[in-house]
Amino acid sequence: MIIGVKDGIKFWGISVISCCAVLVCTMFLNYYADISYIKNQIHSEQVMTFYNAQVATAKVVCSVSGGCLLITSIIMLLFYIKHYIDTHQKELGILKALGYSKLKIAKNFAIFGSSVFIGTALGFGGAFIIMPFFYKTQNKDNIMPEIEMQFHPALSECIFLCLLKTC
Repeated sequence: MIIGVKDGIKFWGISVISCCAVLVCTMFLNYYADISYIKNQIHSEQVMTFYNAQVATAKVVCSVSGGCLLITSIIMLLFYIKHYIDTHQKELGILKALGYSKLKIAKNFAIFGSSVFIGTALGFGGAFIIMPFFYKTQNKDNIMPEIEMQFHPALSECIFLCLLKTC
């Protein structure tokens, strides 16, 4: 399978959008999971209102921003694969005529999924780099008790299972 410079630029675009989707979702889902641990420590009605606003913000941002970016990256990937097949129809036909099976030809299309994998892996790693600053910003006025950043294996597993489904 021949991948040119133009194809690389398209891969880069899909990787960036996937990275952004996972970065946003990881930060806000992790924050949502961590903030739930301090709910029992809140005794003031005003602080509880602020807490509920933070929880609602995490849900909305994750679902709207992360969801839209995820859908956009999947649609871009599907259109790009279709465009690639349409423009390289002759080469794929030659491979088929040479005796390559459909499975062997399809294995070469894993490169398309790798752009999503690279983007999501970078987004996931980047989220854990940014999260300490994000947590400080979310509670910069110290209205709520200190929120400790934790690693949630279930969240990581969920992100990687979604990642494998798109690849």
